[in-house]
This record gives sequence, C-alpha cells and structure tokens, in this order.
Amino acid sequence: MKSGNLAVIGALLGIVLCVIGYHTIAGALSFTNAMIGVGIYSQDMPSQSLTPVFAVFGMGVLASCFGFIGLILERSSKKIASLEYVIVGIFVLFGGAFIFGVIPAIFFFVAGYLAYQDDKKIQKEIAEEEYLQQSQMQCPYCKSKIPKEASKCSFCGEWVNQNMER
Repeated sequence: MKSGNLAVIGALLGIVLCVIGYHTIAGALSFTNAMIGVGIYSQDMPSQSLTPVFAVFGMGVLASCFGFIGLILERSSKKIASLEYVIVGIFVLFGGAFIFGVIPAIFFFVAGYLAYQDDKKIQKEIAEEEYLQQSQMQCPYCKSKIPKEASKCSFCGEWVNQNMER
C-alpha cells in the first residue's frame, strides 16, 4: 500500500501546488494588466486573459483528484492502477505548468512504479502457489502435504502408493 500513500501525497500536493500556481500566474497577469491600464506599457498591447491559465491549472487540479481513483483501482488490479498513476502524473505535470507539477508528478510516477512491482510480486506468488498445488498431494492417512511422486509419507510413515509397498 506504499503506492497508495504516495498517490495520496501526490494528489494533495498536485491540488495545492496547482492552486498556488494559478494564483501566482494570475497575480502576475493582473499586475501586467494594471500596468497596461496605468500606461507603463503600451496601450497597443492586448489585455491578457486568465481563461487559458485557469484551464491549464484546472487540468492539474482535476488530474490530481483523479489520482484518488487509483486507490480504488489498486484493490482490483494493481497493473491498471499503476498505469492510471503514470497517466495522472503526466497530466499533473502539464497541468501544473511543469514548475508546479513536477513534485506531485514524481509522487505519481513512483506510486505507479511501486504498484506495478506489487502486481508482479502478487503474480509470482500466485504462480508459485499453483505450482505447489500441482506438484503435491495429500496423504490419505495424516492429511499432510507430500510430493506426488512419494511412495511413502514422510510424516506418518504410511505407504501412499500400494503398488510401491515392499
């Protein structure tokens, strides 16, 4: 669940840093617009709109919120969750206008990597368990697990294959 913790941190950082980034850029643009109005800049300069800035940082905030969906996805498929974390990291990176999106994006990328590693570990454990189930049998006398090729139970000493009895 380390990946889930990192995703939560990445999502919260993404939301906070994208909001801070929006206010920082919006403040700078408002200052520029005020200077145009005062006459420090040329009157011919067009007034800059905040709509594109809001759209970019809004995408970063929205992508960060989608990071929480990865927590739900991890319960069913860690592989899908890892892909979702990486995609969210990319959107947060772009939505945070790089400067404000780098740190949360790193958290999402690491969370994606850890979720992928967890998925590989789980798949390996499942494969090992299936192999053990196929290569072992239960002793009919003491119910212990013994190799299928065994002729005598190593736990109770009973012959499990009557053809091999001496």
